[in-house]
Amino acid sequence: MNLDENRDLIQRICIVVPTYNRADILEKSLAMYSEILYISEANILIIDNNSTDRTKEVVREFKKKHQLNVEYYFESQQGLSIAKNTAISICKQDYMLFLDDDCYPQRDILVKCLDSLLLPNTFILGKVKRWNEMVPAWIEDDFFIRNPESDTRTMLKDTSQVKGCILLIERNVFHIINGFNTLLGMNGTKIAYGEDTELGYRAKSLGIDIWYDPSIAMYHRSHFMTVGEFLKKNYLAGQTHQSLRVKKKGIFRLLALVCYHLFKSPFIFLSYITKSANWKGAFVASLSKVSNYTGQLIFQLKSTVQSLTGHSAL
Repeated sequence: MNLDENRDLIQRICIVVPTYNRADILEKSLAMYSEILYISEANILIIDNNSTDRTKEVVREFKKKHQLNVEYYFESQQGLSIAKNTAISICKQDYMLFLDDDCYPQRDILVKCLDSLLLPNTFILGKVKRWNEMVPAWIEDDFFIRNPESDTRTMLKDTSQVKGCILLIERNVFHIINGFNTLLGMNGTKIAYGEDTELGYRAKSLGIDIWYDPSIAMYHRSHFMTVGEFLKKNYLAGQTHQSLRVKKKGIFRLLALVCYHLFKSPFIFLSYITKSANWKGAFVASLSKVSNYTGQLIFQLKSTVQSLTGHSAL
């Protein structure tokens, strides 16, 4: 593929970055965008999801400094899924590369996207790498990075692996699957998950192939900096996982799983700490499954009274 062909294809890509009140982090992330190959040919769409900080100023200064194709849009209705759906509605390009505001793309990300554009109904999950500057040393990669185990592009069978922090999707696909579920995902300061996994589930159920391509990569910081934050993350992820499960685990089975992993946790801790002096990492490793299954259990318990309260279990 020659240079002109590269440029023509890259002009069909829009990098979408939803953001909410993280101007300082967004500023650090965007500073790396100028290093991306062919970035002057691509389009960047920043969706400001009702921020009250200096997000707009950060985007304006970035655009002024680098003279790139940057569009800023303020979405006043709160919710990550709403922000992403807004991007879908205003995007003019054929392909959308969704990235989190606390990550920066690998320098060759646009070039690596090109081969995937040839797939019908493109739906690609990229690889997440560690942004060392923004991640404490005690946090192991496995705590927040769970890439599929493949070194080459491969089709995903398990839609639970779909993560919204790096997704390349053909815009026409959203006309088939009807965008993101606005009942799921982050909402302001409320931590919630599942909008990306649920999107993958609907896509697969409608016959759209979902691929993982590790050559399409970015570097991600951790949202969570303490042991408590990591365990809370696993707890909330467990609730979301159970809510999206078609065949849900029963209360007694979940209770047994919580007890089983709680029993195992001291042994995991000792095994971990003997290999490393990283006691915080050992604590997270030993209790991650306990917190996850506890989240699933609490969701299922709440579901039993859902008909009485009339509220969602989440």
